[in-house]
Amino acid sequence: LPGVVKGILPFFADLPQKLWKAFTGAIKWIWDIGTAIIEGLLKGLGSIIGGVIDFFAGIIDGVKEVFGIHSPSTVFADIGKNLINGLVEGIKSLWDTIVTFFKEKLEGIKQVFVDAWNAIKQTATTAWQGITTFLMNIWNNIKQAAITAWGGIKTCLSDVWNGIKDIATNVFEGIAQFVEKTWENIKSAASKVWKAITTTLTKIWDTLKEKDHRTMTDFTNLIRQEFQYLSYAPIIFVSAKTKQRLNQLPGLIEEVYQHHRQRIQSAVLNDVLMDAIAANPTPTQNGRRLRVYYGTQVATEPPTFVIFVNDPELMHFSYERYLENQIRKAFDFSGTPIHLIKRQRQ
Repeated sequence: LPGVVKGILPFFADLPQKLWKAFTGAIKWIWDIGTAIIEGLLKGLGSIIGGVIDFFAGIIDGVKEVFGIHSPSTVFADIGKNLINGLVEGIKSLWDTIVTFFKEKLEGIKQVFVDAWNAIKQTATTAWQGITTFLMNIWNNIKQAAITAWGGIKTCLSDVWNGIKDIATNVFEGIAQFVEKTWENIKSAASKVWKAITTTLTKIWDTLKEKDHRTMTDFTNLIRQEFQYLSYAPIIFVSAKTKQRLNQLPGLIEEVYQHHRQRIQSAVLNDVLMDAIAANPTPTQNGRRLRVYYGTQVATEPPTFVIFVNDPELMHFSYERYLENQIRKAFDFSGTPIHLIKRQRQ
């Protein structure tokens, strides 16, 4: 946008001068034509009048010559000639007056046009300067706002774990790198922001020279042992070099996404909860027993369940984990965390 504005500014900055030059050129052209026409008319009329005078003078002189008029009567001929000359001079004087009048009027009209155009030019120049200043102020404000906003976005993005997306896919280049990652970083994706997750290990088949049918199982067991809280996250081993199993990754992500959006009917959910309580009764604390009345799913992405109890403080973390595992056994929630909310029934 600044480049466009800078590119068109010189054109519009010179526009008043260009228009004024064209306008004055047109006025001068019209004035020159009008002046030439008037001068031609004056010269033509003067020639005609001179010809008429010479014609009548020739007639009078011829009559005098033929008839030999040299008497006082020639006075009348002179008087007639003087009358004609006076008439011609009067007509010429009248014409000069008319021409002078129209010249003065044309000069006045021309001056009116010149004054009007100067006012228009000044107004247009002032308006254009105001417009360009306004546009540049807007652009500077937009640029400053964009810079400020981008700074905020970069700060926000730097505070968010890079692996967090709609489906958080952790990709590790080997088991050593995987183990070095702390549980807190992974837990941020799965628990704090409640995102679905898959675990993808790459290059492991390229770095291992000796492997058999148990290699994948052994590594899977190691990962499950080290990160027990990620037991619900599916694990896939791929090779970027040979592209082994890469075609399975999009389908796995889509499956996890569907689990992330899954909804369970309340009646079916409560059957599972009652069966779980029957198999493992609720705990007691200080002589008080936890009572679970019913549960319902209130949201998806992640699947969120509210469990209504007599006292939320009586539900120990271990029993809450037990109920979550029973829900996972009954329904396929692989790849997505489950959010259980304990709430006291009113």
